[in-house]
Amino acid sequence: MIFKLTSPGYNPFFWSEQDLLSSFINDEEQIAPYIKNADLEIFFYGAGLGSEENKSTIQSALEKVFYSKNIFVEDDLFGAARGLLLNYRGIACILGTGANSGYYTGKKIANRPISLGYLLSDFGSGATIGLAFLKLLLTNKLNITTIDSFIEEFDYSTDYILSRLYKEERPNAFCASFAPFIIKSVELDPALSSMLKQQMMMFVDYYVLPFVRSKKERISITGSIAYHFKSYIEDAFHENQLQKPEIVASPSEGLIEYHMHHLNS
Repeated sequence: MIFKLTSPGYNPFFWSEQDLLSSFINDEEQIAPYIKNADLEIFFYGAGLGSEENKSTIQSALEKVFYSKNIFVEDDLFGAARGLLLNYRGIACILGTGANSGYYTGKKIANRPISLGYLLSDFGSGATIGLAFLKLLLTNKLNITTIDSFIEEFDYSTDYILSRLYKEERPNAFCASFAPFIIKSVELDPALSSMLKQQMMMFVDYYVLPFVRSKKERISITGSIAYHFKSYIEDAFHENQLQKPEIVASPSEGLIEYHMHHLNS
């Protein structure tokens, strides 16, 4: 049986165990049929799970809700790799609010870049693109049509933007929130287009090229940013003489297939 529910992004960098429990309880009506099933296997893939401490936070919260002792917690890149590549070797990438990648052996992530966050890496991600967009906006590098559209849609002052960036929590999410505006504005603004080309070239340089073993390497990318800026990614791959990557908005369908047909193979 497969069912879907929409929940917040459970990142232990931003959620305490108690926060997680409260959120699970809010979803209790949908998950109630499964809570007392001791034989249930639960596989949780999420962001911020690069450390054992953060995995333990999620594991502990799930164990307090479900009777099952078969609970497996892994990071989102491993889940993406399973969903994108199943049991095949290749490079799996995530390009959403943040960015990540790794070389997948068909069983595990064998190698991945150092994660430095949106200020020092995460090239091509929603957060980094959003930050670059704000810099162009605040330094008057965008065309007047884009600026007028921004003011009409957001009406944010410079002081407000700087306060959100430097004084409030989760500035990366604030930056990424401008992705929908960038998506609909990019084709009409050369500065935005140039910025995106540069971001995707840096994405390929940092997250893809270090793991390429041949020019025909299988490379799959998932995430909302990858999906909406597909043409810019494909151009960056072409510039680096790489074959066109597979790009999907979500790995969920492939992940379901993996768990139904490939998990024990």
